[in-house]
Amino acid sequence: MLRKVLTALLALCLCLPMAALAESLRVVVTPDVLADYQRLLGERSPLAMTRFQGPGARRDVVEVILLQQALARGGLPATVEFLTAPTYRRMLALVADGHADVSGSSVWGSDIDDNAARLQASSALVSDGQFIAGFYRAPGAGHLDASIRQGRWQGLTAVSSRDWRPDWLALQRLALRHVYDAAEWPLMVRMVGAGRADFLLAPLPGAGSPDIRLDGIQLVPVDGTCLVLPGSRHYALGRHAAGNRLRQSLERGLELLRSQGLVRRAYLEAGFLRNEYPACHGSR
Repeated sequence: MLRKVLTALLALCLCLPMAALAESLRVVVTPDVLADYQRLLGERSPLAMTRFQGPGARRDVVEVILLQQALARGGLPATVEFLTAPTYRRMLALVADGHADVSGSSVWGSDIDDNAARLQASSALVSDGQFIAGFYRAPGAGHLDASIRQGRWQGLTAVSSRDWRPDWLALQRLALRHVYDAAEWPLMVRMVGAGRADFLLAPLPGAGSPDIRLDGIQLVPVDGTCLVLPGSRHYALGRHAAGNRLRQSLERGLELLRSQGLVRRAYLEAGFLRNEYPACHGSR
């Protein structure tokens, strides 16, 4: 009798959709992304959002929303448990070690490839050559604009992270006087705001305010110039049975979001994509 009961329960479990079996999904983000995600979301449900403008909107924030929408459309409307990692590298490590199920924001495909035994990639959210970065400086540093526009790099300094390899490589190719290594985005903003570095790279503005504002610090873009960063960006998932099933649901959902134009709309309204760009400095 017990065997029959267990067999029936097993058959029921196999027939249930994955969403019914999932209690929660561990999504890892950096603290600044989580804070801006909560600002943008407010009282709204992430699954119901079709407009992505507002305080806190930026590329990595809307990706957290797109992740949840894709999973729901793909058959896994899981309850999300957010984990925070202080740095990009630590975020990848938590997924690789199985302490998180998926990165909430996209990561560079090359970083997933470097740990292919433990990580796998979703399809690309940002294709190779699509990541266009702008040069951001402090408001009172307008004297830097001419040098940046004309490519006179030798006397300039920048700040980035060695863990952001496309950014780091692109900056190294500019032959700047110095590139400072900072692990966290807020620290980069503070360094430029305080004049400890001349500029940083960030996605060019689209809709909404063109400035970067963080903790009372404002940075402004240098108009008329940009930099192409090589590489594609993907959600990172663990390479295990649960990660494989999660990826299947995620891909089904992403395909639907793309067909509805929601991925592009989210990026446009967050200021990441634009239809027109000035001539960019190549990074290849």
